[in-house]
Amino acid sequence: MSHFTQEERFKEIIKLNGKEAQSLEAIEEMASLTKVILKDVHGHKYERDYYINKIADVQILLNQLKMIHDIDKEELKELMVFKARRSYNRALKLNGSKDQDQEDKK
Repeated sequence: MSHFTQEERFKEIIKLNGKEAQSLEAIEEMASLTKVILKDVHGHKYERDYYINKIADVQILLNQLKMIHDIDKEELKELMVFKARRSYNRALKLNGSKDQDQEDKK
């Protein structure tokens, strides 16, 4: 039995199935999670484990999409920090707070 890292497994899946197939699977899994979220918003509550399962499916395919499109982890992390800060400041503003994260005031 061979021991692969998660990254090696993802690379092999992409190699075996192809970039297009994995991209389409990502779309399907994200749509599935979207349906769950919409149903939840409209009153149908799912068990926590069901959410974990759906999010794991999406996360696995997002990791593969990062490989397919050669997206650097650090570059992505920096952009996510920026976007999270911006989102936080928007939420503060919408809720009447005058305080903002200092980094966003640049």
